[in-house]
Amino acid sequence: MGRLLAAMPAPAHKTLAAWATDRLREEILSGRLAPGHRLYEQELASAMNISRTPVRDALRALEREHLVTISPNRETVVTAHTAADVREIYQLRAALEGMAVRLAIGVAAEAVAEELFGIVRRMSTALAAAEYDTVTDLDLDFHDVILRGARNGRLVDAAQRVHGQVRRYLSIPLHAPPPEEFGLSLAEHTVLAETVRDNRPDRAESLMRAHIIDRGEYIARIVDERAPPTGPGNRADTTRYP
Repeated sequence: MGRLLAAMPAPAHKTLAAWATDRLREEILSGRLAPGHRLYEQELASAMNISRTPVRDALRALEREHLVTISPNRETVVTAHTAADVREIYQLRAALEGMAVRLAIGVAAEAVAEELFGIVRRMSTALAAAEYDTVTDLDLDFHDVILRGARNGRLVDAAQRVHGQVRRYLSIPLHAPPPEEFGLSLAEHTVLAETVRDNRPDRAESLMRAHIIDRGEYIARIVDERAPPTGPGNRADTTRYP
């Protein structure tokens, strides 16, 4: 735990509880604190060089975000992945990003499309070199371009919160997905870029929603089939996928 949460000074503009919440959220979303990992207030407080009170407040905040589970006997664990969680998150993501691509087309379709085609070309190069982590990073960049292009701050804030949850599912212990899954993702991104270029908001929104729901279903099926161990310390090698 000390290696994960090495003490560092809290920023002056944040309360200790907010700072501790951010630190713990990052450890969970990155996969460094695995599903099923038992969390102890005193151990966390010592690792972050703060008292137990802000740690307790942080854990309650993370419980509201469904990132930790606190049992009636006060035992706290990192919440395990479930297929239902994946579907909920990706349904919300689909709704937000479907709206975002529609707005982006209305605001600056040509400029957004130019950025998207640039990312698609880089994805194709990375896929040809079997650089699958790079493909995944570029996938996220593609969606970020659309969100920024919507020029709606509240939508972007909501989508970023959802993307934080999505990060959990980019490092689930799994075998590597087949290369054809990455090829399918590239094809879908290419068509999305074309619909933005062609100024077709209805088609773009429909494609975006279907694209994200499909990815969510793919991940949900794998979570169902290969649920990770839930005991503390039980971790497998991780592979990321779009």
